[in-house]
Amino acid sequence: MSAANKAKGSRFESEVCDALQSRGVRAKRLPRTGAKDIGDAAFPLTNGGSVVLEIKNRKSINLSGYIEEALVESANYENKYPAEYPAFGAAVVKRRQKNVLDSYVVMPLDEFIELLKKAGAV
Repeated sequence: MSAANKAKGSRFESEVCDALQSRGVRAKRLPRTGAKDIGDAAFPLTNGGSVVLEIKNRKSINLSGYIEEALVESANYENKYPAEYPAFGAAVVKRRQKNVLDSYVVMPLDEFIELLKKAGAV
């Protein structure tokens, strides 16, 4: 990955966290941890647990790859921070030529249902 692409990705990660924080979500950027990466950002849920975000700003979109990465990294997050169990993985994907708030948030339906249960919506 080129330095310019890495900077573009880091900038988008900051924009996503800033957008979430501006709406009252306690999102925080996560440090890069190498082989056992724990995601790009995370925020706690009121009823316990966390949402772990894999944030992507790429020219071509690979949803299945992003979701796999998000699920692996949310499991790594749970292992590193067991008090924040469960950790739900989701990918935030930049839409070309759009504002950060127009980005896609993608997760498997089963993961979404479990998130809704934990949040008290089901």
